[in-house]
Amino acid sequence: MKIIISVLACALLVHAAVVAANTVNIGKIGAVYPIVERDALEKIGERVANLDPSSLPSEDLIRQKHKDYRPPQGLVSLPRAEEDTVRHVDPTYTWDGPDIEIPCSIAVDTQAIGAQELQERCVAKWGEDEWQDKTVVLYPSGFTFNPLDYIKVNEVYVIINGDDFEQVAWLERSGYLDKLNIMLLLSEGGWVDMSERLMIPIFYADTRIVERFELRAVPSVVSAKGRVLEVREFDPVITKEKKEKAQ
Repeated sequence: MKIIISVLACALLVHAAVVAANTVNIGKIGAVYPIVERDALEKIGERVANLDPSSLPSEDLIRQKHKDYRPPQGLVSLPRAEEDTVRHVDPTYTWDGPDIEIPCSIAVDTQAIGAQELQERCVAKWGEDEWQDKTVVLYPSGFTFNPLDYIKVNEVYVIINGDDFEQVAWLERSGYLDKLNIMLLLSEGGWVDMSERLMIPIFYADTRIVERFELRAVPSVVSAKGRVLEVREFDPVITKEKKEKAQ
């Protein structure tokens, strides 16, 4: 264990040296402020150097804790989908709080997107001589925006109940596991056995995700289609009629 810690500490120091050797000064762009926090690599190096190996949990204990882990509280129990359906969800968000104001001076010495427009609004409201000491509304109450207008979502979210063997079997034959951009979310069930079985990272679909995606049943597959989210529900059960239709 001491050898591992020493190697890790050396690796951190080598990494820091490489980063320092390849640092290039590209000049000043926009407002510059002093960094108050300590260098993260220095803090990590100190912690590793002072670490007591005897305080570390054994591999058996870590493995047992993984097996004993249970899903977080507050998960929404979703019913099993009974038919294949497709619908679209508008992710537009409306700010229902008070107006959000910022100092007009934030537009000074910055190349942020929209800064010029912000400065013009400040000058128009407060005048050429007084605007730098005033504030301006950045987002008014009732402001709406669609996140998909600003970000590109490449991930495909697959949500299943990990305790339902029919849904797990559906996932394994669905072809989604062959895609590199999927994110598997569990509405219920333990992640350890599923992770070992599928060999991919697994997360949980908490209440916020269920509400934001407007999930009604599982399995569901969510992906971005232009300015909306496409939500597909799949009946995971293979019936005699489905087999005959597939043939």
